[in-house]
Amino acid sequence: MATTLSPVSVGTPLSEQAIRNVNFFNGRLVTHRDMERTLEAQHEADARLGQGLGAGVVQGLDVGVDNALQRQLTIRAGLAVSRAGQTLCLGADQVLALVPSADGAAPQTTGGFGRCGVLSGGSYVAGNGLYLLTLAPLTVDEGKAPVLALEPGNARCNTDALVDAVQFRLLRVDQGLLAERALDANPVGAAAVSKWRSQVAAACFGDPGFENAHRLVGIAPAPDLLAAMRLRGLSDCDVPLALVYLTASQGVAFVDRWSVRRRVAGQNAAPPWSAWVGPQLEALGEARLSQFQDQLLEVPAASLAGLRAADWFGWLPPAGFLEASGARQLDWSAFLGDRKPVRTAPLAPGDVRALLAQALRRDPVALGSVAATPRFRVYRIDGGPWLFVREAPNAPHAEEVWLDGDRARLPGVHDVQSAIDALRGRLCGELSVWPGIDVQARIDALPQGSDLRLCFEAGEYRLERPLRLRRLGHVLVHGGGAGSLLRCEGAETALLIERCDSVSVSDLALRGGRAESGREEELGSGLLGALTVLDVPQVRIDRVQARCSAGSVLGAGGIVVRQTKAAEEDKDGRPRHASITDCEVLVGEAQLGILCVDCELTDIRHNRVLALTPKRPPERGIVVAGSVATGVSIEHNTVVAIAQGIAIGLSRRESEKGEPLQVERAVLSHNTVQVALGERDIKRNRFGLFVGNAQSLLVEGNRVRADGKMALEVGLEAIRLSGSYGKYLAVRSNHMGGAPVGIAFTPQAPLPRSHLECLWLFDANLAENAKEVIQCTGAVSELLREQENQAVP
Repeated sequence: MATTLSPVSVGTPLSEQAIRNVNFFNGRLVTHRDMERTLEAQHEADARLGQGLGAGVVQGLDVGVDNALQRQLTIRAGLAVSRAGQTLCLGADQVLALVPSADGAAPQTTGGFGRCGVLSGGSYVAGNGLYLLTLAPLTVDEGKAPVLALEPGNARCNTDALVDAVQFRLLRVDQGLLAERALDANPVGAAAVSKWRSQVAAACFGDPGFENAHRLVGIAPAPDLLAAMRLRGLSDCDVPLALVYLTASQGVAFVDRWSVRRRVAGQNAAPPWSAWVGPQLEALGEARLSQFQDQLLEVPAASLAGLRAADWFGWLPPAGFLEASGARQLDWSAFLGDRKPVRTAPLAPGDVRALLAQALRRDPVALGSVAATPRFRVYRIDGGPWLFVREAPNAPHAEEVWLDGDRARLPGVHDVQSAIDALRGRLCGELSVWPGIDVQARIDALPQGSDLRLCFEAGEYRLERPLRLRRLGHVLVHGGGAGSLLRCEGAETALLIERCDSVSVSDLALRGGRAESGREEELGSGLLGALTVLDVPQVRIDRVQARCSAGSVLGAGGIVVRQTKAAEEDKDGRPRHASITDCEVLVGEAQLGILCVDCELTDIRHNRVLALTPKRPPERGIVVAGSVATGVSIEHNTVVAIAQGIAIGLSRRESEKGEPLQVERAVLSHNTVQVALGERDIKRNRFGLFVGNAQSLLVEGNRVRADGKMALEVGLEAIRLSGSYGKYLAVRSNHMGGAPVGIAFTPQAPLPRSHLECLWLFDANLAENAKEVIQCTGAVSELLREQENQAVP
């Protein structure tokens, strides 16, 4: 039942646990009890002051093995403060016999003036065992003083002084406490004993109690092994000095000081937050580091080669040192195992102290987990050891972290954020740009002939003039898809690439401005596109969205790839190649979608060419032209609402004479074309597919459709083949609709003398609502092989 407290007023004296001093005055009869009370008050005041300073070792009191066979320890002189607040001073170095001699006599002790009473020393018990060595107070009588014989019965002398001495106590750690923490009481083998020792130390540090407490705000950690010992013989008057593991055969197997030893540190004012703040946390971090380093020094030298931490330790401190040279050199990569970093970093000696102090505030890392996290960073101290540090997020802002810009080849850069901005995306020589910066200036700063990876981060890039890449090496341009938009309102071209060794453009959106016929300026190249590539022998364009504006006459395109005669002189023997795949081109009225000129090899696949305004159809969809073409492949494209769908044709210049120019190999396969005609197309002859002059031609699996009366009025031809043809021509499995003529075939001389000299095949073509499936001259019809072609209503 809860006790009800009576309220008190401000200023009321509260004397519970108060220190009572004897009041001396003239005429008072003073007895020995009065003097004892005075001394008790002084002791109590000193103890409370000691409790305020905190418990721990002030200096000295180092424990080491003197002679393992005789079970002796050496303890250096030193000073400590107990949890009871009493100072304990060992005035001289001592050798402690863990097994007392047979004739040893125990000293005469009294309770003294302190609060500790009489404490027994403890002793070794036969067999293996883990012991806690402590320093404890001991009060003994010293000397004799005469007694004034006021009464006949008084003795003539009594004790002269009560000496506040110290004693060593050896407390056996109960095996039940070890079992509660899943610790084996009898490890076998050097590695097993070392790992067990590390696990016992972790239990004394309170691990993993601290890590568990950090998951719950304001929750004190679970009691550690020392706290459990306080219920089984360890008093507040004891100062722990070391853990000693004794075996019947070996004697002292190890002495571990820092698992129980702490420097003086005050108690936390807020116990629930002891896992988060307080001076004892710093003392605990120092003890973890010291314990690990001491134990590492005791690993046999023969076991250091390829030493793995998980085999000899149960945990690692958040920071620690490994020898990098000498007799005890360690391989940091093997030691850290799965938690090792990819590479090490240099560290100046002057920076070690600050880095170590920050790292020791973190929790240790348990090695029992199979997971590879958390990991460590490893620093090589200039001329010194390795320093491993548990990885953790860095609190300072990047602008506050200093960087040696000259060393990083970034002159004028002095902090990490500026370095990130300067190096943004420069992996593999990449230049990364973003909206708002002068992109042209950065490109112009590159040496002529240098290779370039240019990355456009997402955003809209508004350009006053076309962005121009000239006379570079191998160029790769990419962005964030449709989110990386280059817009130039003042010209039909947004991105212009000229006279480079090769170019690859992908994942960009480009939008050209007004379209003007014959507007060549200094380029001298005629028709340009939102994306224009001039005189580049190897061109690859993937996943690009291009858009050109409307105009009164043809003057702009979406994607334009052109070679000139001057470029022919510079080629290295490889055929000039243009590949355009998976692009979307939006075409304004009277303009053109995709144009390739004078490319020896052309692959145009899986593209969509669409009218910007469906009721105002563009003039041309996909065009391959010029005076040279070895191989042309146009497959799986979609062309919608455009007057001329897809066209392949070579021609000489007006000033040149000779035989007709032919494409060596041409393939038009599985394209979908929807022809749309406007009022301006009434007097023009329009088509879905067109091929002129080809040595070998395959037109297969295409679908061409035209809707409306306009197709009938202009005599629209779904597929037009006109010009000079070689020995192979196959037109098969095409589906046409809405055009009065399905296939118009008009070959030019010279013609084969008979069908035995060529294979001209028209097979399985279907024309809906057409007057004729195949339209050709009478003489040519004798050369054709027609099979299963059908016109249906």
